[in-house]
This record gives sequence, structure tokens and C-alpha cells, in this order.
Amino acid sequence: MKAPQTPGPWQVDGCPDAHGFWTIRPADGSEHGDTDAQPIATVYRERDADMIAAAPELYEVLRALLAEADTAGGADRTVSRYSVDKARAALAPATP
Repeated sequence: MKAPQTPGPWQVDGCPDAHGFWTIRPADGSEHGDTDAQPIATVYRERDADMIAAAPELYEVLRALLAEADTAGGADRTVSRYSVDKARAALAPATP
């Protein structure tokens, strides 16, 4: 059985650590995230950190998009502009 994932949203720490690594933490509204929680990941490239931090929102948006496609009669049907806009917004932080 898989362990549950850390609930989102996640955020990238406001600045790299002394070694140049970026830390992804649960978001709590502060610049550095929840520093009392175990970090989700630490990576060398800031763009990689942005992609990882976007994962929970991307997951939820894609689940909603697929649910709407299923309700519309299958993935080959048109989904709403709202769902497409939500997907684009979720991808934006992770897009170079």
C-alpha cells in the first residue's frame, strides 16, 4: 500500500539554502512555508522545485478535468472552457 501524499498546497522556500538547494514545503502563507513540517523535497534547480511544488494542484485539476470529460460522455468530448482555464493556471507555475 502506498503511503498518503503530503496534502497541498506546497511552495518553494523563498531563497536557496547555503548550499544552493531549494526546499519544497507545505504552504502556510509565509515566505518559507511550514518550517516545522518535514520538507517534501530539496532540489538543486529552482525550476525543478517549481514543478514539484505545483504537483498537488496539477493532480487535482487533472482529476477534475477527467471527471468532467467522463460526465460529458467520454474523453473525446469537449470539456468546458473553465476546466481548460483551470488546467492552464495550474500549469503556469511549472512552465518554463
